[in-house]
Amino acid sequence: MQERPSKIKTLGLLEIRPYLKLLNSNLLEFVCEIQKDHGDFTHLKIPFFNLMVVSDPEWVELLMTSLHSNLQKPDFLKKTAKTYGSSGPFIDDGDKWKEGRAFFSSLFHKQTFDRYMGIREAIIFKIDQMILENPKQKPVHFFSSLTLDLIFNYGYQFTSTEFDEDIIELFFEVHDHFLKDLKSPFRLPQWILTPHNLRAKKNNARFQKNIDKAIKQIKKIRPESSLRDELTTIFVAGMEATSAMLSWCLYGLLENPEVKDLLLESIEKDSEKVSSSKIQAFMDEVTRLYPPGYIFNRQVNTEFSHENIKFPKKTQLFMVPYLVHRNPSIFKDPLTFKWDRFLNWSSKAHMPYGAGARHCPGAQFARLIGTLCLKHILVNYNFKNVSTETVKPSPFLSLSPGFNFECAFEQKNA
Repeated sequence: MQERPSKIKTLGLLEIRPYLKLLNSNLLEFVCEIQKDHGDFTHLKIPFFNLMVVSDPEWVELLMTSLHSNLQKPDFLKKTAKTYGSSGPFIDDGDKWKEGRAFFSSLFHKQTFDRYMGIREAIIFKIDQMILENPKQKPVHFFSSLTLDLIFNYGYQFTSTEFDEDIIELFFEVHDHFLKDLKSPFRLPQWILTPHNLRAKKNNARFQKNIDKAIKQIKKIRPESSLRDELTTIFVAGMEATSAMLSWCLYGLLENPEVKDLLLESIEKDSEKVSSSKIQAFMDEVTRLYPPGYIFNRQVNTEFSHENIKFPKKTQLFMVPYLVHRNPSIFKDPLTFKWDRFLNWSSKAHMPYGAGARHCPGAQFARLIGTLCLKHILVNYNFKNVSTETVKPSPFLSLSPGFNFECAFEQKNA
């Protein structure tokens, strides 16, 4: 492994200026350009704003594990989320975050879903139903709908069909408004009736009404005080991240047809344990190249130093698994898709869902659901990429192939 840098590259305002447009438009391209030009640990001294971009594998692991107590979710993230009526584990710190994590860890635990014997049948029914209704699907929407059904039906005993019919589109519209606000630190407050603010308020009000529908029923089995935050977190950190991962899996199968054939052969000939391990190794390689958690943003809550590097209070840290996963000192031929890379090997540097205490509690859920979905689709459907535009990473809150990615499904032996 490469030596961990003990010094960092520091950029002043004049050196930063060429990158500022990217910072406000495409965060993934921004961190990639910074890393390409200046290395794996760069300190950007923007007026009134300290930013460190970290893609060195050992430093990222340190900051997310043993040094994480010095960090918190950024103030601007919390402030923006509250204007949308939400808090919860996605942005909480301290004891409140621990409470939320304990609940989600139990909700998404494999043993919880093992108790619901119908989950496999529910996945099969939902996939078949959606494809029957429309053989041409946008995978991000397709898997969002599937994930939403499973979480609400099995985690809360709430039928997600009671949401508005366009709940997925509505969520992503609110999500888009939220991201635009995050990228605009000097935006006008929401009470000023700009076109953006009007659309954001209208869409968020309708989204919150859908959350209210769920709360009305679920409060019978869960404390009402925490439900709004929980349900919003499910949309952001449960539904979106899982749908992004599964969409990239379909893309990976389409781009590597020999892998699709190999996995199908394993499903048909090997034991369930062996075929599942191969599919999960494939998913691990997909999430190496396209991690749902492509950037983790934290804020230094108390100034500290480590290995001669000073971290001033309020400094924003961008820790970038997307770049860590492309580090050739850890991952041989990092830009080459190797479906079996993780079949008999693992690395702490593989962190598509985070690391340490704030590792995503839904990661195991995503792997379980992903294995069942991919097995059913591989065995029962032919599918092809019918996108009219080039598929490329869309840096939402999770890294997604975006709504330009479309697939056409055809049932085998129909």
